[in-house]
Amino acid sequence: MRKIIMFAILAMAPISIFAEEIKCDNSWYVGAKYHQNTDMNFKFVGNDLLGGLSYKESTSPSGYGLYGGCRLDKYFFYDIEMSFWQSKVGDDDLSVKTWALSTMYSVGVGKEFLSTTIHSIMPYIAIGAGFGGLTVEINTPYYYLDTYNGRFFNLAYQVMAGMKFAALRHIEFDIGTKYINYGKVENTTRLYDVKLGKSSVSAIEAFVGLAYKF
Repeated sequence: MRKIIMFAILAMAPISIFAEEIKCDNSWYVGAKYHQNTDMNFKFVGNDLLGGLSYKESTSPSGYGLYGGCRLDKYFFYDIEMSFWQSKVGDDDLSVKTWALSTMYSVGVGKEFLSTTIHSIMPYIAIGAGFGGLTVEINTPYYYLDTYNGRFFNLAYQVMAGMKFAALRHIEFDIGTKYINYGKVENTTRLYDVKLGKSSVSAIEAFVGLAYKF
């Protein structure tokens, strides 16, 4: 059911670009974001070969992204964002390196306050789905258990809340937080390609963005 809902969002989001409600001035925008993972969670669950061994770790890496979208009307907007971050947790005995690249399509709703011809403040909430590229490298004291695996078309999803602040006619700040799930990747050994289990990554991120409005 979850996959069906997310595929539906992906299917409907591009259609919204051509919605007849796009009547506002400065409705299109492009920009860049800096985001800080306040709680990135890595989880590995081993299969029967490892006796169901599990391992969890959390850290706070930072990353960068590019985004763009449009205001559909006074309340709704549409976003596309590409972002990247990497992290390393653990020590010499056991370390985990993670790389995440995502392309997310989001639809949000908000309400403008203190609006003038130049300035406005818009609190909003949004949901989105897209593709999460996830690479996980696990290094252990036993080289035959080391893994390096990637999957570039995970189905990812996110929910976020924030505030858009139009400082000038063509400049807009975007500040907020979001939860994003990047999906799972299967871990196999570098040696002999033996399946050991699966890793999953999710994160709570704070972000700040700066966009130019056309």
